[in-house]
Amino acid sequence: MLYLLSISGCGNKSESKSSVRIDANIVSSEQSNEYDSYIIYSVDSDINEYEFAEVTNIIKVRAMEGLSAYNRKVDANYEKHEIKLEFNYEANWSDFFVETSACPNLLEFRKGDSYTDELVLNNDYIDKATSTYDESTMNWAVVIEFNDAGKNEFAMTTEEISYSNTPISIWLDKELIYAPLVREPITDGTTIITGNFSQQSAAELAMRINFPHLPYDVSVKDYHLTK
Repeated sequence: MLYLLSISGCGNKSESKSSVRIDANIVSSEQSNEYDSYIIYSVDSDINEYEFAEVTNIIKVRAMEGLSAYNRKVDANYEKHEIKLEFNYEANWSDFFVETSACPNLLEFRKGDSYTDELVLNNDYIDKATSTYDESTMNWAVVIEFNDAGKNEFAMTTEEISYSNTPISIWLDKELIYAPLVREPITDGTTIITGNFSQQSAAELAMRINFPHLPYDVSVKDYHLTK
């Protein structure tokens, strides 16, 4: 059994904003000329300063993961509950980053093929994900590596359901991306997601998996990309 769905975003990107327009009501005259693109995030107004700082740090980590250029700037304004990320546009990555950088990015492994089935693992058990090319099958795939706790839990779960008709399903923001049957216990601390990947789509999914979970309500208020 195998499911693979297209992961394109979390549906909270501002649809009314042009990717080539600067909104003078939001961008001040102090905007740096060092960067050609920006994203302004709106953060839940009910969170406290500590939680706002946590959100800011998650945005910084996601920018490090999703934008290859080191030249970027993050300004956080707690009074406005806004975070502004400035960077230089990168083909193939910046558009995808706008679509996904404010997503919750909740990664879950469940015992079965329904979202109501038992939760086994989540983001806390993941070390990293990488895209890879399998020369034997000539297909791109995504390899997930677990931390020590995740390795042990995944080994016990796959041993329990191996040779049964119960799959282990992987969900990203409650969207099913993979649900294979388990033929034997997996004890090496890794799992591989296969499907009709291109190099770009495999890299995008690996990036999403590497994004830290964002447990607060954040949306893209405005953005400008110079292409």
